[in-house]
Amino acid sequence: MRQRVCDILDEYDDKVDECKTMAQNLSLAMQAAWNQTARQDAAVNARIAQLNTTIALETKSESAMMRSIALLTMIFLPLSCVASGAYVQMDKLMARLTTE
Repeated sequence: MRQRVCDILDEYDDKVDECKTMAQNLSLAMQAAWNQTARQDAAVNARIAQLNTTIALETKSESAMMRSIALLTMIFLPLSCVASGAYVQMDKLMARLTTE
C-alpha cells in the first residue's frame, strides 16, 4: 500500500512538472508572438516616419514656391493698378484734347 502511494505521488509530481513545462512553453510562444507583433509595428512606424518626412519636405518646397508667387503678386499687382489708372487718365486727357 505504501509503495502504491509513493508511486502515485511520483506520478503526480511528474504530471505537475509536465504542466509547468507546458506553461513555460506557452509563455515562450506568447512572447515570440508579441515580439513578432512589435517588429511589425516598428516597421510600420518607420514607414510612417519616412512618409511624414517626405510630406514635410514637399510642404517646405511648396511653401517656398508660394512665397515667390506672393512676392511677384505684391510687385506686379500694384504696378498694374497704377498702369491702368494712368491709362484711364491718359484716355481722359486724349478725349479732352481731341474735343477741343
